[in-house]
Amino acid sequence: MIERVAQFARSAPGPAEAVWALVGLRLVMGVLWLANLAWKPPPDFGRDDPEGLLYNFRLAEEHAVLPFLRSFVEDVVIPHFTLFGWLVFLVELTAGVLLTLGLFTRVGALVGTVEALIITLLVVRAPNEWFWTYVMFIAINLVLMLTPAAERLSVDAWLSRRRER
Repeated sequence: MIERVAQFARSAPGPAEAVWALVGLRLVMGVLWLANLAWKPPPDFGRDDPEGLLYNFRLAEEHAVLPFLRSFVEDVVIPHFTLFGWLVFLVELTAGVLLTLGLFTRVGALVGTVEALIITLLVVRAPNEWFWTYVMFIAINLVLMLTPAAERLSVDAWLSRRRER
């Protein structure tokens, strides 16, 4: 058993293993985006939830990284809460579905990267927020955007094989 562990530790993964690792990362990120929707479902987006979307917009109003973002949240986002609730929901749903299915994977990862950057700028300085959560979301989405994460177990791969015929 120890020899097998040592052998595994010495061996380098090949291209096939790396692709499957990216598939796993893509699926995990897609599911994370979809799971993130659970606390802000339409039509009220957790308006009355003590930690719902409105609560997070209020955090952004006080703690956004840049002053103009705090003003934007206060003057535009919160007064039009339902509109922005739908925007957030649809953006995160899009990232989650595209990444999970591996459909237009790079677009899904780009959407996820932009959304993660926006969330970071809005709430990373809020009390009890863990900075590394945001770094992880940005980094994983960037990796998926810049690598062949849709080569296996994806609609993109299936469509590519069909085009080659």
